[in-house]
Amino acid sequence: MKNIPRILVILFCFHFCDQQVYAQDRDNAYIISVCDSIMKGFADGNYSRALQILKRNSLIENYKIDTLAVTVPQVMSDIIPSYGKVVSYKFVLQQESGDVIKKRYYILMLEKYLLKFDFTWYKASKGWAIINFNFDENLTDVLR
Repeated sequence: MKNIPRILVILFCFHFCDQQVYAQDRDNAYIISVCDSIMKGFADGNYSRALQILKRNSLIENYKIDTLAVTVPQVMSDIIPSYGKVVSYKFVLQQESGDVIKKRYYILMLEKYLLKFDFTWYKASKGWAIINFNFDENLTDVLR
């Protein structure tokens, strides 16, 4: 009889910890799904779809993403003749700082070269949102 309160406390702790892990798994699955959808849009050449997904899931000002909608097709049309067609994309690395910020790195593989994409996520008051998006040729972050 004396152990019943202890057992209840232990069961409560297990339940609480399980709920925390479930929430983290659900949040991480959401982040992965959004990033993968954006990368699939880039890999398929459907830049407008990719940028619409970015717009819906970010805190980045709309006008900045609208600017990307004009420049990305131009940049990609300049790159493809030199580096070949897009072959696929691949997730490379995720960095985290506590449960507040995450950064995911991908590479977009072309026939003769690759581009690095990174997504910085912040756990805002209303949930996770992209606060920075970048793509370039600098591989320093992913070659540690």
